[in-house]
Amino acid sequence: MTTTPQHILVVEDDEMVQAFLALHLEIEGYTVTLAGNGAEMIKALSARHPDMIILDLNLPDGDGLSLAKQVRESSSVPIIIATTRKSQEDRLLGLGIGADDYLIKPFDPKELILRVHNLLERSKIAPSTSPVVKQLLGILTVTAALAAAFAGLFTYA
Repeated sequence: MTTTPQHILVVEDDEMVQAFLALHLEIEGYTVTLAGNGAEMIKALSARHPDMIILDLNLPDGDGLSLAKQVRESSSVPIIIATTRKSQEDRLLGLGIGADDYLIKPFDPKELILRVHNLLERSKIAPSTSPVVKQLLGILTVTAALAAAFAGLFTYA
């Protein structure tokens, strides 16, 4: 059984940073689409729905925060903000509008890969979409009810 590689949209205006991110993500088996500005991001989103967006805030045609807000209005796709903006205000704004993570440049590519992997794994097994998790939660509920029903019937030495 073959699985389709997960698709990551990288929105970054610096071509060297684009190449750096694409290299490390592709080595890990992800499919990468690059966008150098907000207009390219919107075009890429209309062409193919990504599994994740890595978004710079400093783009030549607009602010990444407004783009993240626009995406969040119609999608729950995981968003990692990767930027040079270090202020607490920017971090709080980014996370407040629905970004899932905020990473300050420069960063270790291994850290980015781990954050990407963890977010994608969590988004795959969300209880609202996973029948296995729903089944396990049901079993736990029944087990807890049985334990309560039999409480006090057994003594432990």
